[in-house]
Amino acid sequence: MPLLADDIPHVIGKNGTVINQMEKETGVRSLRVDREAQKLIAIGEQARVEEAMRRYKELLAEVRQSQPVAQCDNAAQGNVAGSESHTVQDIDAATGTLGHVKENIISPSGISQSAEVARVVPQKVQRTEARVPMERSLMQLLTTALVEVNRGPGGGYEEKRESEGVANEENCEGESVGVKGTGETVGKKERQNDKVAGSRALTPLQVIQQRSQCKHVNPVPSEGIICLRGEPKHINHARMMLEEFALQYRPRAIHVSVPEVLFNYIAQPSGKKPSMLSEWSKGYSPLLSIELKPKEEEVIVGSFIAEEARAVAEAVREFTKAKETSLVRRVSPFPQNRFGTLLGKGGKKLRELEKKTGTRIVLRRDAGEVQVFHADGDDAALAEAMDLIMTVANS
Repeated sequence: MPLLADDIPHVIGKNGTVINQMEKETGVRSLRVDREAQKLIAIGEQARVEEAMRRYKELLAEVRQSQPVAQCDNAAQGNVAGSESHTVQDIDAATGTLGHVKENIISPSGISQSAEVARVVPQKVQRTEARVPMERSLMQLLTTALVEVNRGPGGGYEEKRESEGVANEENCEGESVGVKGTGETVGKKERQNDKVAGSRALTPLQVIQQRSQCKHVNPVPSEGIICLRGEPKHINHARMMLEEFALQYRPRAIHVSVPEVLFNYIAQPSGKKPSMLSEWSKGYSPLLSIELKPKEEEVIVGSFIAEEARAVAEAVREFTKAKETSLVRRVSPFPQNRFGTLLGKGGKKLRELEKKTGTRIVLRRDAGEVQVFHADGDDAALAEAMDLIMTVANS
């Protein structure tokens, strides 16, 4: 009987189970597969050979026409197949079928009764699976940030309680995971201290898996999901914790208005003193970001932790209010047709004015404004610069 290349594994079965069973049930002398010629060869009495061929035709027709057990994306395929296809191999061993994982389609084949039994397991796996959408930035936080945990009385690990900087609730409702910061690593010395102190650092995703008892909590960055697998109650627990985490640590961005003329003062160190940018970041987690946008006259403070974003934004506001009063003067409105005169050829006149008064001057054509800055807040220097600018404006 001619065979297709894909038919051969189904004809033979796992470890020859199908072909051996077919020989036994039909009573043929021998059944063998010629792989090169792609043929099934049966030897024996005519009636028995015909019966074997009839059964094989039915088997192959069923295999070719049968619906796949699971048709899914890569993440689901991995869960159904199991690590290194262990799940499929276990199904095969238990049922005598041959499991196939190809192009995101998973299906067992073999004697019809065995194949039917084998279908139940992957379907059950799919029913105990869930996927939680997650922003990529939050997924990175889940997999790179660190949570400090203490060894519990049973030998497991528990998060430090809120008084120690990390929330820890007994019930899954309202449960949260506190983070130390993204990109942190635990060095050899710190690991040794952990052994002594009975604590260690885990990623938030590891903590969620541990506390929810969900069997698998796998990030799939390419699809923007966290794939959960396990008992339904554990999946629900993990889902609730992930949703709470996303709510608690969604990125916050606070915009603070700052005069353009102050941005150099913010970004540049002053003598031995660090820059204001460094001062604002000091003492906060690596989750904090401070973006300077001089042309938009904005400082954008961002963090996954709302409290630190608000605290730093308030520090920027207080700084701006104090420095704008003491160090900055504005000429507004400034005539649009006089900007070129104030600037001079190649900016020469503006540089001369800055050098003469010891100030920094910023021209904002779009806003129709000129800003003047003096690092020491010298009133005389600021007044002189303002007078010279007004002379140009009124000439």
